[in-house]
Amino acid sequence: MSKKFPEQQFINRELGQLEFNRRVLAQAEDASVPLLERLKYLCIVSSNLDEFFEIRVAGLKEQITLSGVPPGPDGMDARQTLKMVREQAYQLITRQYHILNNDLLPSLESEGVRFLRRTSLDELPQFLNVLRGDMSLVGPRPPIAYECQEYDVWHRRRVLEVKPGITGLWQVTGRSRVRFDDMVRLDLQYVRTWSLWLDIKILLKTPRAVLFGGDAF
Repeated sequence: MSKKFPEQQFINRELGQLEFNRRVLAQAEDASVPLLERLKYLCIVSSNLDEFFEIRVAGLKEQITLSGVPPGPDGMDARQTLKMVREQAYQLITRQYHILNNDLLPSLESEGVRFLRRTSLDELPQFLNVLRGDMSLVGPRPPIAYECQEYDVWHRRRVLEVKPGITGLWQVTGRSRVRFDDMVRLDLQYVRTWSLWLDIKILLKTPRAVLFGGDAF
């Protein structure tokens, strides 16, 4: 008979992946590492998290839907794991944005390196989508694929009730300083209170948000 080891001797697979990414992110935070190498480590974490949400988090949600899936060797079932993943991933991503906005970007700018994303110039091609009728000038930001997998039911209203837009209430109010749930609330506020005058006000505020786009990430 095989020996049964206690649950505390096992590492949860999903939480272990987040811990690995915390260690990679620590390299991005280390001032002794060359600046561009730190940026590379930050990008590695972003890429890893994209795959993590698309595969591992989706797998956990599928286990919850199927029900009856036994806990892993660490004693945690899919629902418990997903709860901890959400908490730890939120902390990790918050730390990631802090490093980017408060450390790496100012350091890069002091070396003469600036990003188009800071001024939102990379969004100019979206005007083609407006001309095709796929987007509006004003509306909620188009969602990223892995975001949709994480949506609660009430989040989905932001993409079901109106077309996505190039600019919106969130973009001219807080951008990256606003938590995701608050961003969705701003989008739903826009849907509830829509008027032509509201669109005009948002469009008038957009140039300032672009020119002083310190929160574009």
